[in-house]
Amino acid sequence: MAGLIGTWRCVSTENTEALLNEYGVEREKMEELLGKKQKLIISMPDSTHIHIRTEGDPHAIECAFDEEFEMHDPAGKIHKCIMRKESDMCIFAEEPTEPMGIRMTFELHISVLHVTTVLGSVTSVSKFFHF
Repeated sequence: MAGLIGTWRCVSTENTEALLNEYGVEREKMEELLGKKQKLIISMPDSTHIHIRTEGDPHAIECAFDEEFEMHDPAGKIHKCIMRKESDMCIFAEEPTEPMGIRMTFELHISVLHVTTVLGSVTSVSKFFHF
């Protein structure tokens, strides 16, 4: 888990426009989001909690593992999720209550962080490098 801590810069994304469209993000906001190279900042104040935030986004994911929390999507909707540790190199948030919920997987592949987001039938993968 310690390998996930730090600041990560987005280097590539796949299918982001379709994902934002599925979220219901307005065209203007979509163009703004697509035009930015995202940075993720991940920290763990202790072994039971994790904080994940996107630079410039006021809504961070701050939660204890295996406890329900609220997550804001790019359209501003709130989803109830549970963050679980799958292994030392993989954590994920899953939507436990809504059929059209968000599932995000954070996996560390050597020095590249893969963030896979699934909403409905749309899957998007972003790759981040640590810096």
